[in-house]
Amino acid sequence: MRIEEEGLSTVDAIDAVLRDNLFGLELDPRCAQIAVFGLVFAAWKAGGYRLLPPPQIACSGTAVVEQLEEWTGLVDGNQDAYATLEQLYDLFHNAPDVGSLIDSLDVPLE
Repeated sequence: MRIEEEGLSTVDAIDAVLRDNLFGLELDPRCAQIAVFGLVFAAWKAGGYRLLPPPQIACSGTAVVEQLEEWTGLVDGNQDAYATLEQLYDLFHNAPDVGSLIDSLDVPLE
C-alpha cells in the first residue's frame, strides 16, 4: 500500500512499515526475539541486507528484579514521587504473570 499510495520504493516502503506501522507486545522474551528475527529476516529477504529501523516490539513479561529500595532511592525525599514509584513497583512486579493486562492508568500520577 505504501508503495502505491506514497510512491515509495520497495525498500523504503518496508522500512517505513517497520518504523511506522508495526508494533508488538509479547509476554515471553523468547517469542519477542523470534518475532523480531522473523520481521528482520523477511525485510532483508524482500529488500536485501541493510540497516533497518529498530523493530517496535517489546516484552512486557520481564520481571522487576530490583528491590523496592532501589526504585524509591531515586526520589531524594519527594514523598509524592516515592508513593508513585512504590505503586508502580507493586504494579509491575507481577509483569511476568499478567503482562499486557497491566493497566498503568491504575496508578494516579500527580
